[in-house]
Amino acid sequence: MDSFDPHEPWDPPSVWEPGVKCPYDPDYDGMDIINPVPTVADYYLTEREAHHIRMLYAEKVTMVDRWLGKVLDRLKELELYQDFFIIFVSDHGQPLGNDEHGHGIMRKCRPWPYEELVHIPFIVHYPGACHRRIPAFVQTVDVAPTILDFLGMTDVAGNMQGKSLVPLIHGEVDRLRDCAIAGYYNFSWSIITDDWSYIHWIDGKDQGDPRKSMAALGLASMEENPEVWTCAAGSLAETPEENELYDRIRQKKGSVPAEESLAATTGRRT
Repeated sequence: MDSFDPHEPWDPPSVWEPGVKCPYDPDYDGMDIINPVPTVADYYLTEREAHHIRMLYAEKVTMVDRWLGKVLDRLKELELYQDFFIIFVSDHGQPLGNDEHGHGIMRKCRPWPYEELVHIPFIVHYPGACHRRIPAFVQTVDVAPTILDFLGMTDVAGNMQGKSLVPLIHGEVDRLRDCAIAGYYNFSWSIITDDWSYIHWIDGKDQGDPRKSMAALGLASMEENPEVWTCAAGSLAETPEENELYDRIRQKKGSVPAEESLAATTGRRT
């Protein structure tokens, strides 16, 4: 199954149903910005407007959760739920403003693989397994080998780039890898561990390269220009000047503000 939502435009019931207020921001009395321009947040949105956009996004997520719940309830009514192997996963997160909400950008308008973009839900219902939260790194490339392993095709699963999560689900191991890898094609490499998040910017091309302008307008494709693929139409193909290192432990403990959580960036909001 695929759900396009909670993709923008973020137009949950509070936007179009008379008398309904956003449950996460009922006191807001400004304009509902359901399809914000992908750009830097400063000088475009007030923090109050950016907060309401985040709350509309949350309401849209709740709406999707409600309808997905109806599917699961129906499976239970048909006594099929316990026999189903279900993996719930998203393709990406969403930068939504300053600091920990989006490192200063609104929507995925820059090829910057920060955690708010690359950290996604990954929920598994495995027949016979106990439900629990597992603090281990998994990646979307693990979906296919996990399904094949479940079907008994272990030889095929073992030859794939991803890793089967079946041993993790059964509690046979605590983790399958020591880090997660993220990136943005030809712009960045990122490695995330329990303690650190490091981003290496690999884009060394001239900012005036006309191919980059095409990519920014969504006119370039990987086939036409394999060096300048930005994925999102309207995105600006640029990267920060310096590589970046973030202390994830200190930030989780709240001992360092999000805008100071890191290490190699200068002169730009982190």
